[in-house]
Amino acid sequence: MHADRATLAEVTARFTAMPPRFASPAIDDLLQQTNPLAGGPETRLQIEREWSEFNHHWAGLFVLAMGLAAIAHRAGVRAARHWPLLFVGLAAFLFVRNDPEVWPLGPIGFWESLMQPEILQHRLFMTLAALFGVFEWAVRAGKLPVRPWAYVFPVICAAGGGLLLTHSHAVFSVKEAFLMEVTHAPIGVLGAFAGWARWLELRLPEAGSTAGRLWPACLTAVGLVLIFYSEG
Repeated sequence: MHADRATLAEVTARFTAMPPRFASPAIDDLLQQTNPLAGGPETRLQIEREWSEFNHHWAGLFVLAMGLAAIAHRAGVRAARHWPLLFVGLAAFLFVRNDPEVWPLGPIGFWESLMQPEILQHRLFMTLAALFGVFEWAVRAGKLPVRPWAYVFPVICAAGGGLLLTHSHAVFSVKEAFLMEVTHAPIGVLGAFAGWARWLELRLPEAGSTAGRLWPACLTAVGLVLIFYSEG
């Protein structure tokens, strides 16, 4: 159907940077207008777009800080070695904000929510992010040996990027789902590149420093993409 086709202008609008949104709509207004227990309206409301953009922009700040701190650590700033702990903060932020209809903000219970595939995927992303942070911090702080624990970083990073590329959004409009997924594709690709670049840095140190410079650059790029994310 023509109504389900995204135009080039609509796709371009999603990739047009917008000023970061650092003020969130009120949760009561969001839940009142969307009524998640009744299934919500058939079109995506402006307040839902604003909520989602707020989440992406603040997540971008977390990831940008990680990328810059990883670059600083590689440059010799010892205090920057704690940058992976920012992933735990990011996971906590997303746990609360990603699915507002679910506990602790909304009326749907935690266990009940896990029956919904999209929310289950979100919870899996958050778990991966927290594990990523804890293990990589422990390696960089000298609390775990580099082998095998340093490989948790590239495996989880590459897996997270792959999951994001296959993640589906439970929205009523096929076109809206496509537009949401196409804007997440670059993040998934960058995440996968970051994971495999770190893997190469660990496995082939004789190959030079290119891989070691690439993965923090990918993290930084993900942060920038998220900060200027737009839902049109």
